[in-house]
Amino acid sequence: MRKSRHKTLLLASWAMTTVVASGCSSKKTKPAEADAKPTSEAVLPELQPKPNTPGLSEPVSGVCEQLPGDAKMLAHVDLQGVGGSPLWARNRARMAKEPDTRRTLEAMEACKIPFAGLKSLDLALAPQSHQTAIVVRGAGVGDPTNLSCIRTQLADMVGPEDFVLETRGESQVLVLKGDRPEDEMLGYLVDTNTLVLATKPWSASWAAGFGAPAQPGGGACAGDLGPALARANGTQPIWFAGTLPPNSLPELAPEPGADSGITSVAGALGLKNGLAIELQIGLSDASQAKSMTTLVQAQLDQLTGVAKQVGVPEGVLDSVALK
Repeated sequence: MRKSRHKTLLLASWAMTTVVASGCSSKKTKPAEADAKPTSEAVLPELQPKPNTPGLSEPVSGVCEQLPGDAKMLAHVDLQGVGGSPLWARNRARMAKEPDTRRTLEAMEACKIPFAGLKSLDLALAPQSHQTAIVVRGAGVGDPTNLSCIRTQLADMVGPEDFVLETRGESQVLVLKGDRPEDEMLGYLVDTNTLVLATKPWSASWAAGFGAPAQPGGGACAGDLGPALARANGTQPIWFAGTLPPNSLPELAPEPGADSGITSVAGALGLKNGLAIELQIGLSDASQAKSMTTLVQAQLDQLTGVAKQVGVPEGVLDSVALK
């Protein structure tokens, strides 16, 4: 089987992404505009921020403080919220028909890492330097016996060298191979219910020391992600924020070959009633907001016309809005 670092999400995200990707039954709101600088309207959660983390809600700062300070993208998944959502319930039968997903969930159950016991999944990326960091929290995810059981149960799916527990010093480390040397991830069993994984150099500079008290306002909260994180809706079960390099999303540029001016994105997924998507775009120049809104609205109108032709329910289309 082809090796891939995506297998690092074996304990949680495989099942979660199957639910989200296959269950997009409805969309509520899709804001697609944001000023370059956070405003009171852009800061969605009405929660008291922690000291030294101005503009960040409590749920967001509690996550970003523990992730690498040079991360360029960050995402959080409340797996308890996903597992308790109507979307998850509606898709259980569909998931049961997917052999790999069903086997993964059954293996997790047999190895005392049930999906229902998983709490959260945090992901940090620095794409240009090929760095990835993952924090998985939940019942049994950091127990070496349980991880060995997963390895045995899914041996034909993960490959003989893709998922290996090694003893290093007084600790056991989970080694996850990849297609390239830089894709290899090391997993640190912080405690019975916490597993931290990272590629180099984050595996040494960040993951190996995970578990020490986080500095308020530190980590990814204090890095380049700060303005985008201030716009992330931490009250939703899935939220994300990221900075983008120049010339990102060329399809949204005012003309071919021009810079779109998009510097960051922030968004969230709500699962209380189908799938609600919030997306905010940060611009280098706030004066671009009006023209960007016009451009995105035109693309939404075009997409809506195509969606009607392929039978997307009218109620779904009516619930998509640009603000």
